[in-house]
Amino acid sequence: MNIYSHSDIHQVAENAGRRLSEEASKTKSPLLLLLSGGSSLDVLNHVDVSLIDTQVTIGLVDERFTADMSKTNFWHLVRHPFFIPALRNGARLIDPTTGYKETIKDETDRLDRSYKRWINEHKNGSIIMTAGIGEDGHTAGIFPMPQDEKGFQERFVDTQKFAIGYDAGKNAEVSDRVTCTIPFIQKASCVIVYAVGEKKRTALKKLCSLTGKISETPARLLREMPHEHVCLFTDQTNLRYAL
Repeated sequence: MNIYSHSDIHQVAENAGRRLSEEASKTKSPLLLLLSGGSSLDVLNHVDVSLIDTQVTIGLVDERFTADMSKTNFWHLVRHPFFIPALRNGARLIDPTTGYKETIKDETDRLDRSYKRWINEHKNGSIIMTAGIGEDGHTAGIFPMPQDEKGFQERFVDTQKFAIGYDAGKNAEVSDRVTCTIPFIQKASCVIVYAVGEKKRTALKKLCSLTGKISETPARLLREMPHEHVCLFTDQTNLRYAL
């Protein structure tokens, strides 16, 4: 994992967006661009949208399953200045919008099929993801399960699914979540991680520590990916990454 730090959070977002643009420009094959919600959307303010064209398919890394559309990640994405120009350039979309009478299982199965279909149809394709890190160490929609390490492993790691739906409990703003699984995230050729703010310090220290369990700090999944595939952009300038 490469760490790029700057004390100015606006510069952090700009650096992350520039790196995403560079990675997209290097990709001559079809690209699956999977985006996280929350503060990670700030990165898109600095992405060269002209690079997001007919070769690109946009999806979400995670989503909140709720009848209140204003609380979903997709609701915020479609209102971002990045989104409409990307579609006008010809980018395609794996739509996470909940269908009429669709259950969380229905939505999960549909997205799982969509991701697998994209990979099957684009054997030489690349995947780029954006990711954030929560105060509790969660990333994507993968929340900590410190009291159930075996359950965490079965749910997020030992699975053939690329997307799963589950109840994340009271610690999540919206408890019902649909998220990409760890095996799918690890297929990404580049993960742009954006984590700023003093409240993220503890989680980032746990990520950078040599010891720790992924069930306690799910963001540690990033440590298990090839070093060159993960870029962390943060305003924490004194992080020490234990290799």
